Amino acid sequence: MRKVRLVIDTNVFLVISAPTFRLHWIFEYLIEDRFELCVSTEILNEYQEIVSQRYGMDKTDSTLDFLLLLPNVYQISPHYKWNFLKDEDDN
Repeated sequence: MRKVRLVIDTNVFLVISAPTFRLHWIFEYLIEDRFELCVSTEILNEYQEIVSQRYGMDKTDSTLDFLLLLPNVYQISPHYKWNFLKDEDDN
């Protein structure tokens, strides 16, 4: 059975990564491989920027390094399919 794939908002990541917050169970589920997390370079950069403001750069970098070692965390490269074809109604 395929696991759920998630993208976690930076504000949510900020809260779940702290053991003292009540939503830390989400981070524990990620560690336990109960779901898959998709991140891009842009998301990781935002995590680092925001989370380091609260917890400092050393702790943030350690957390993100650990995160990227998990087998259920996937780095993706977003791409877009631009529809440059004209509709019949276009002049």
